[in-house]
Amino acid sequence: MKHLWPKINKVTFFFLSFFLITLFSTMLFTTKHTLAYVLVIIGVAILAIGLLEEKKKLKHERYTIAKEVEVIIAVPIAAILTFIISTRIELSYGAVGPVIAAGLVGFIGSFLKNYKLANPIYAGAFAGMSSATLFPNPWLVCLAGLIAGCVFVLSHEIYNQTGGTLGTIAFSGVNIAKKIAETIGGLL
Repeated sequence: MKHLWPKINKVTFFFLSFFLITLFSTMLFTTKHTLAYVLVIIGVAILAIGLLEEKKKLKHERYTIAKEVEVIIAVPIAAILTFIISTRIELSYGAVGPVIAAGLVGFIGSFLKNYKLANPIYAGAFAGMSSATLFPNPWLVCLAGLIAGCVFVLSHEIYNQTGGTLGTIAFSGVNIAKKIAETIGGLL
């Protein structure tokens, strides 16, 4: 198994890098303001430099199998909690909303006894910020969280302590889950 991890790390590195580039490309082609173009171009340049620097490291703390299972379980739970709080709880002024729900779930997750689960919980909370129109069924949010949890485990050694990692992981999980849902929906 030891000889397999470097290959998995490289594949995961390029997988997440692809999603980052996709995210920036989408922003670039949908932006209508000059300042936004400049900011996106600066972001792509910073991304390229960061990816090159991070690729040189590729040696971070390894997870044990038990820790990997904890992460893969924590991410979808956080995603579902965030989604339910965001879409189902009404206050006097309306729904709680995704930002407050994600902040609440992440805040509570930071107080858990196992502090090392705080980042996976935040990644799940970001995945749970999805709209109810995107995922009408909470089980699809669970699928997005499960995929994000797997990506988190695979990418932990690569993107550890890199800014934007949790959002990118959530983006990849939601994007893949949406494609799976569209494919299965089209087959039924």
